[in-house]
Amino acid sequence: MRRRSVPAKQHERKKAQRFGIAVVGEIKGDTQSGFSAFVFIGARPVTVQLAGNHTPDVLGPLRLADNVGQSLWAFRGQIFEVSGTSRMPDEEVSLRLKHHVFTSNRELDRMRRELEALENLERLPSVKREKIPPAVRLFVWQRDQGQCISCKSTLNLEFDHIIPLADGGSNTERNVQLLCESCNRSKGRSVA
Repeated sequence: MRRRSVPAKQHERKKAQRFGIAVVGEIKGDTQSGFSAFVFIGARPVTVQLAGNHTPDVLGPLRLADNVGQSLWAFRGQIFEVSGTSRMPDEEVSLRLKHHVFTSNRELDRMRRELEALENLERLPSVKREKIPPAVRLFVWQRDQGQCISCKSTLNLEFDHIIPLADGGSNTERNVQLLCESCNRSKGRSVA
């Protein structure tokens, strides 16, 4: 049988698909007794002694001794098991690991900000907007002759607050006018 050759791009794609990173431990210890990490490889707990020159705040990822048959890397106080790296140079694995960590941290920061905003939103008292009383609506309709006070259109009319409620306006005849939808949108939050 003849073997089919795999195009280089497909091979690279397959190689990238098999690449994986998982946090398997955390670095513990101090500068006098050295640093070690308690990690789980599968379901098996293993203690890894780190080299004397490694500290948890090392600037870049550091490949650990391959004493447990796995590709273990230390970076930013954590131990990572990196898979799918058999044909990758250490520099590429290091770059991929840094990218993964920074991207994950950025995503976690974004989630924290979103949750904080949602929690703050829940703490705000709900503001109920009062409806314009029917008597005021009737008065304004008759006063403005059932047409937009800007363009005289009789289509898509809306009751508009001259001074918005949010800026201290009220639901009185003096503060309500008839505008068509187009004139009301073009007005925005400006006060006439």
